Amino acid sequence: MELLTLDEIQILEKYGCHNLQFTRIRLRWVGLLAVNEDYRKAIFALCEKLNTEDYESIYTDMYEDIVMDYEARKAARDQYQAVFNDNTGYEAECLLRV
Repeated sequence: MELLTLDEIQILEKYGCHNLQFTRIRLRWVGLLAVNEDYRKAIFALCEKLNTEDYESIYTDMYEDIVMDYEARKAARDQYQAVFNDNTGYEAECLLRV
């Protein structure tokens, strides 16, 4: 079983759900509607990777881990923004990506 790349994890953050079948369908639709050829290739490569039997047994746990990691990064980013607002008195236009 191949590990997911960072780009594939980000695609699953955006378009994935707990059900593997629905995720595959959604990724196919997104791939068909994608304008950028590189993004389209990445989406279809992820679809092919998720079609293997290796991912069927671990997909739900893997997706929950991805979502929990995303929520933790989002909470940390919100906390950094709140600290920055308190220290400077205005909202930051650009923050570090966490």
